[in-house]
Amino acid sequence: MIRIVTTARLRRLTAALYQARRRAAEVQKMTDQAFAGHTRSALDLSSRVERAEHVCSSLRAALEDAHSGLKTAVLLLHYGEPHSIHLSLQAAEDHAVELGADRACWGPGTGLPASQVAWRAMPFSLMTGPGVA
Repeated sequence: MIRIVTTARLRRLTAALYQARRRAAEVQKMTDQAFAGHTRSALDLSSRVERAEHVCSSLRAALEDAHSGLKTAVLLLHYGEPHSIHLSLQAAEDHAVELGADRACWGPGTGLPASQVAWRAMPFSLMTGPGVA
């Protein structure tokens, strides 16, 4: 069967083609944005894992170097994320002050989640953990 294509039909087909190409470009742009967002999330998570591994490494080093009578250490949190480990609460506070914390802000907890507090010191026992009875 032979189909005769009129000029009007050819214009409609051309317009539909351009519209489909524009839509394909929009969808590709949205796909690229979603991919970029997922990539940023993955990089952020990787960075957080690296920081946590660094904190664990610091803790291991502190445990190995610590005096045998030392039973506690202090984990310094910055907006809920592990920042550093110190052998005393005073050392943790001094370090936070060096990084811009107000020395007057240290005191009893406010009850806010750690993620909403700029700096928080958490004492913990070095005698607990895997393999410790």
